[in-house]
Formats: sequence, structure tokens, C-alpha cells
Amino acid sequence: MILAEISDKVPALAEVATIAIVIAIVAFLVGRIRTWLVLLPLPLVILGNWGTMTELSDESFRRAVETELGMNYILFDLAIWNIPYIIALASILLLKWWMVGEPQAQVTGN
Repeated sequence: MILAEISDKVPALAEVATIAIVIAIVAFLVGRIRTWLVLLPLPLVILGNWGTMTELSDESFRRAVETELGMNYILFDLAIWNIPYIIALASILLLKWWMVGEPQAQVTGN
């Protein structure tokens, strides 16, 4: 019987964090152009969450991940996919709200 470590089968948290941060930066940059464009990278975030949940739906795989990497790995993996995107979305909405609240220069016809 050949035994393999489970940590070889799952992505490293640094790799997941890098991908999620790049997605969040892209969401923020395109969201500055048009507010609705911040939703463009959302399918990638959904795919990341779906991939994590699909892996963990297998009971023996989930138990092996919990045993070797701990429950914190699972929680951090899900958080890493969501938190940067939520921050980018919130910052775009706050930026747009702040820009709307700025007083506009009035043009007088003198």
C-alpha cells in the first residue's frame, strides 16, 4: 500500500491567496471604470469556492485534510477566496458613494 501526503494534493494557502488577491485587484481596477464591472471576476471567486467545497464533499478526503492540515486550513482556504473580493467590492462601492457626495462646481453665466 502506497501512502501519499494529503498536503501534496491540495493547493498551498499562499498560492490561493495570490490568485484571490490578483482577482480582487482586477475587480477593483475595472470597478473604477464602471461600477458593474466589479462583478466581472465574480465567477472566478465562485469557481474557487466551488472547487474547495467539491474537494471537501468527499468524506475521506475531508477527514484526511483535517487530520494532516487541520480545520484551520479549510477555514482559511474559504476565507482567502472571499475576503479580498469583498474588500474590493466594498471599496468600489464606498469610492462611488464618496464621489457622489462631493460638491459639484457650479457654472455661472456672468
